[in-house]
Amino acid sequence: WLGVQCSVKHACDCALNSLYVDKSVCVCPVDQYGPRCYLHEYACRKKPCSNGGQCIAGDERRMYSSLNNITCICRDGYFGDRCEFQESSNQIEISFDRKLIIPSLLIIHFITVEDETEVTRISVIKKVPVHLDFLLFHTKITFNVALVEMLNNYYSILVRKETIISAIITTKVVPHHRCLSTNELFNTTITNLHLIKCIK
Repeated sequence: WLGVQCSVKHACDCALNSLYVDKSVCVCPVDQYGPRCYLHEYACRKKPCSNGGQCIAGDERRMYSSLNNITCICRDGYFGDRCEFQESSNQIEISFDRKLIIPSLLIIHFITVEDETEVTRISVIKKVPVHLDFLLFHTKITFNVALVEMLNNYYSILVRKETIISAIITTKVVPHHRCLSTNELFNTTITNLHLIKCIK
C-alpha cells in the first residue's frame, strides 16, 4: 500500500522480506539477491551438484519441490538433477611435458582397427584453456589408438589392443612420443620412391 494514509493499493514485485524502493529498485536481505531478491544465496552453500557441476540458485517463486530450489549445470559427460550420473563415455585428461609449447588448439585423432583390413579415423579439434596446462574432455568415440597433432607434429598418447568404450584415461604428451615423419626415417633415395610418396 502507498499514500499518506496507506490507502493506495500497489503491486510490489519484490520478494518477501525485501525492501521496495521504487519500481526499479529492491533492497535485498543478507541471504537473498537478484533484481527482485528472489534468489537465495544459501541454496548452493552445501555444493549440492555432484561431479563438478555448477550450482545456480533457484527463484523462490518456482520452489514447489526440493528439486526446484537450485539448478545444476553439469560438466560434459554427466547428467541428472544433481549431475550424479555419468554417460557411457571416455573421460580423457591430457597433460603436456614442460619442454613442449602448449598450443591454443590441437587436433586429436582417434583410430579404430575393426580387423586387419578395416581402419577408421575420427579427428576432433579441442581448445586448451589459456589458464590451464592440461585438457580434460569426454568423448563417446571408441578407439584403439589416439594421436595428438600440435604445431605440425604428431604425438602418440594411447595405444590399446582392445577398443576403449568407457574409461577414465590420463595421459601425457611427451617429446619422445613424437611420431617421426618418413623423411626422418629414411634417406632421400627411399623417400623419393613412388610407393613411399603414396604412404606419405
